[in-house]
Amino acid sequence: MRRIALTIITAVALTGCSGASLTVPEAGEFYLDGVCPVNFANDDLALEVNRAYILDEPMNMKAVNEKAATARDAYRSVIEKFSADTAAWPEVVDADVDVVVDNWYTDVSITNQMAEISDQASFETLWSVWTDPASQVNTSGTPQKIRAKLGLSPDLSTSCEGR
Repeated sequence: MRRIALTIITAVALTGCSGASLTVPEAGEFYLDGVCPVNFANDDLALEVNRAYILDEPMNMKAVNEKAATARDAYRSVIEKFSADTAAWPEVVDADVDVVVDNWYTDVSITNQMAEISDQASFETLWSVWTDPASQVNTSGTPQKIRAKLGLSPDLSTSCEGR
């Protein structure tokens, strides 16, 4: 019996899973540590896309593809971080985090397509669908709900400063 208890304690220690939920302040920091890299990657992608429009030049597809791949990888990373067994979210946001993570799988798919598109017209079509506030892709207010429940600023830029 003692050997089983020690094995369980060792397994818990090695996985980092304590079974205890994060506190709301801890969850807020954990949330920002995950989403800020996604926000930065999306900002970089948007800047690269908008550069072509501002300068009235053809898009640098290589640069846009690289920025899209970075965004895709950031989404994958945050999905893994937020889905890990060690991410014991407080009950107040647990279901909301699941919704956001599920939505991010769509973002992974779209940014993966963007990373592989070689012609500007196809890219612009996909970009328009992804960034259109009226599209189904961007209708969820769940990230702001999580921010409110965790006491975080609704301002994506301000809350990620210095991260």
